[in-house]
Amino acid sequence: MVIDLMINLFILIYSDHYRYDSGILKLAKSDYPRVKKILHRCYDEYQAYFQKEVLLFTKPLAPGLRVFNLT
Repeated sequence: MVIDLMINLFILIYSDHYRYDSGILKLAKSDYPRVKKILHRCYDEYQAYFQKEVLLFTKPLAPGLRVFNLT
C-alpha cells in the first residue's frame, strides 16, 4: 500500500507493558480527515489482527480501532 500524503505523525509501540492497544498513532486534528481514509484502508486489510478491547474515553472508528484527544 502506498501512502501518498505528507503529514507529521508518530507511531509509538509499547512492547514492555501489556496494553489493549498495539500502538498509538499521534497526529494533529487538522490531519485527521486525510489520514482517516488511510486508516480505513489499513483496517480493512488488517482487521483480523485488531483486538476488540479498546481504551476507555475514546471515540470508536471500527471494532478495535479508536481515536482520542486529537489536538
